[in-house]
Amino acid sequence: MIVEKVKTEGLAHLSYLVADGDQAIVIDPRRDTRIYERLATEHGCQIIAIFETHRNEDFVTGAPVLAKRTGAQVYHGPHPDQPIEYAKTVEQGFQLQLGRLRIDVMETPGHTYDSVSLVLYDTEADNSQAVGVFTGDALFIGDVGRTDFYPDEAEKVAGLLHDSIASILQLGDHTILYPAHGAGSVCGGGLSDREFSTLGHERLTNPVLKLIGDRDAFIAHKTGEHHYMPPYFSLMEQRNSDGKAPVLQQELPALSYEQFKEKGNKVWVDVRSVEAFSGHYIAGSLALPVSMIAAYAGWLIKPEHEIVLLADSETQAHTAYAHFYRIGFDNVSGYWQINTNRWAVKSGQVSQIEHIGVNTLAGRLRENPDLQILDVRKYDEWKDTGVISGAYTAYLGHLAEKLGGLNSSQPVVVVCGSGQRATVAASLLKVRGFDQVCVLWGGMNAWQEDFSTEPYTE
Repeated sequence: MIVEKVKTEGLAHLSYLVADGDQAIVIDPRRDTRIYERLATEHGCQIIAIFETHRNEDFVTGAPVLAKRTGAQVYHGPHPDQPIEYAKTVEQGFQLQLGRLRIDVMETPGHTYDSVSLVLYDTEADNSQAVGVFTGDALFIGDVGRTDFYPDEAEKVAGLLHDSIASILQLGDHTILYPAHGAGSVCGGGLSDREFSTLGHERLTNPVLKLIGDRDAFIAHKTGEHHYMPPYFSLMEQRNSDGKAPVLQQELPALSYEQFKEKGNKVWVDVRSVEAFSGHYIAGSLALPVSMIAAYAGWLIKPEHEIVLLADSETQAHTAYAHFYRIGFDNVSGYWQINTNRWAVKSGQVSQIEHIGVNTLAGRLRENPDLQILDVRKYDEWKDTGVISGAYTAYLGHLAEKLGGLNSSQPVVVVCGSGQRATVAASLLKVRGFDQVCVLWGGMNAWQEDFSTEPYTE
């Protein structure tokens, strides 16, 4: 009996291959599906079924492609917002035998209406005691799923999630928890970076589970949360309903200098670290390190735009390419292995992003109290820690539409938690014509050690 976890970095997505004997199932596959076929081959199994715990919003499902390649049946929960054209609908009580294992479908709506959890039983040991449960986005380690996809029915879906989690917990404290996301996912706020747990351990340590049994308090907690919803989610909803996302080439073309410099309408995206970008970058490029693509590409770039990557290496470029196509950005046309020395010789210029420390910023504020401070953190961060006095707040994902609150002819100091997101924001400002931009390195983490903040007010 085998449970293999497949972790997709960036998305913090967790999918699974479950097998016994010569049969296997896959749960919530990502778009690049060869890894599941490879695992099945390694274990001498055939993939006979694919389960989706819900229609995902944050990545393109691999279920239609994997089904075509393996002949497996795709199963999806009831009551989807749109028909799932490539899957068979299953409801509470549906069972699938997998060698000595049995998979039972449990309807667990709340995150979405079509959410299901998959309960795993070892029929050779005990038919009545669950071994594990694959909870999708209903229950995480350290948190529970977000419930803001139905703003007109906020209290209703929050109540549904409360009831679903209460049902899951009845499986028993010994039951192993297998969620669909880990820390860093946009599908929850307080997810633990620990990727193993049991229902009993979560009952003791997960703060949201303390509210199970007090339905009104749980609803109040969930409806009081603040989440961001990237524009590309609507594209994911459509693609994960019709299953028509194209099968993409896995190799990304390397571009020559001559091919790269013909920018045209292409978006140049520099996927190196923010430290590398700040030291030497090519004017007109947007900084978006590989680790930040899943979180911010959907805000800063439109899926229909043609993208060219600037990368340190072929490996880095292909990793970034995978992060893009997993969220439905299919127009990455190639990469240039960046050579700023050659660019400087040919064009005469390489740009830099200035970074300053907290003492330097404090000195500049004493000289110019009206200095523009741009804070690009999230709502919860502003509420929890406050802001530098006079700061203009604009979440990084919303920055492009809020630039009107800044004067492009005056200096701007960009602030985040540490300096990473601020560097991305600074690159966007540069692209949009802001010439006097610098980043507070160390961000609010460093500022708060020596200087005060003021409460955040909307």
